[in-house]
Amino acid sequence: MSKVAVIDIGTNTSKIHIVEIAGDQFTSIRKEKIPTKLGKGGIQNMRISDEAVQRLEDALLIFKDICIEEKCANIMAFATAMMRNSENGNEVAEYIHDKTGIAIQIIDGQEEADLIFRGVSECVDSKIGQYLIMDIGGGSTEFVLVTNGQSEWQKSFQFGATSLLEKFVKDDPVSASNIREINGFLEDELSDLFSQIRSVNIPLIGSSGTFESISEMIAHRSEKMESYESGMPKINAIESIQSLHNSIIHSNRIERSRMRGLPEFRIDTIVTALISLNFLFSKIQFSAVHTAPYSLKEGAIVKYFLGQKEQQH
Repeated sequence: MSKVAVIDIGTNTSKIHIVEIAGDQFTSIRKEKIPTKLGKGGIQNMRISDEAVQRLEDALLIFKDICIEEKCANIMAFATAMMRNSENGNEVAEYIHDKTGIAIQIIDGQEEADLIFRGVSECVDSKIGQYLIMDIGGGSTEFVLVTNGQSEWQKSFQFGATSLLEKFVKDDPVSASNIREINGFLEDELSDLFSQIRSVNIPLIGSSGTFESISEMIAHRSEKMESYESGMPKINAIESIQSLHNSIIHSNRIERSRMRGLPEFRIDTIVTALISLNFLFSKIQFSAVHTAPYSLKEGAIVKYFLGQKEQQH
């Protein structure tokens, strides 16, 4: 048995998952996340700011200390939308490597979607015939249509909760005109997705991150937190998410800061995430929304560390 660590460097947060590998299985040992806000102040001109680089360096040094403490045999780090789209992304990756010793792989959208698919597949009931995976990131959003356990179609779209926020949201609470602009943008951007979905009443599988915050907020609102376990798959009714959406879009930042289950670093991006979801519900009929606790990090564990499982995909 050996311990390995996978780091996911996103537009908003950087996360680490340490697991113990035994044969073709892995056991979770430790998870941490730090809001590094890599896209803050630079997502429109696609340049990572010096302040964001410093936040990332500080976070990865913390993660490195955790890996030393846990005696990890291997560390892999992946960077997604903000770093791959920024003009100084490669330069930042090299700087971080020099400062921390952690080599960062900047992956393209297709690789990101593939790793998300592999991760989510680890915690979804194989009896579900067809479902759609959605991963709402800060700078990109991935969709994977899965049929009988196989990826039938997948695509990474170049928008996320942070980029939508910075591009369209000018008012607090968000105005009806802001929402119309976002919906018009999504109508055009997601045409490829809508042409792929022909079934009705399939489940939507939300990949960790934002969806976990949504599930936790719904649990608080329904007074069911006593039975809520973080890190376990959740199922939410569409109506529960739409009710949360209505509360969020009519709230201002101060009101959102008081909402139970909403992390501080999602106070702003939860608005555009829920607008995106609500728009999706208007176009596709889903049976329910399942929140999968696994995503890119766990997909990387499957692909790069579990050789036997890798051959099954």
